Amino acid sequence: MKEDQSFGVIPVRTVQGDYEVLILKHINGDHWGFPKGHANVGETAQATAKRELQEETGLLVESFLEAVDFTQEYTFSQHGSSIHKRVVYFLAQVQGDLVLQQEEILEGKWVRLSQLSSYAKFDNARSLFQSVKNYLEG
Repeated sequence: MKEDQSFGVIPVRTVQGDYEVLILKHINGDHWGFPKGHANVGETAQATAKRELQEETGLLVESFLEAVDFTQEYTFSQHGSSIHKRVVYFLAQVQGDLVLQQEEILEGKWVRLSQLSSYAKFDNARSLFQSVKNYLEG
């Protein structure tokens, strides 16, 4: 089985005292998730996450929230091969105007924590979304 690793940001903002997170629908899958991607040679995990956030959404990391990260793992098939995917996400306050990368992203939306789980298509996404909600409501 092949191994694959990516890094991403869980974009957070506060609106009228409530947290909202940005979720994206990627072109290559009918599901919602967070901005993520592969590291370039010599790039750190957080640098990768920042770059992918900016490339996919036009947003910038204002600050990472504490030293917390969330890991999502799953297996999928691609071109007849099984791939074990591991994605490490960093929670971050973000700033800027949302400008989606049209080549990769179909849609993006800010959602309240109470609505987040309703966007989960797969169990691993539901678990990740619930972990983010629990942490922020902490």
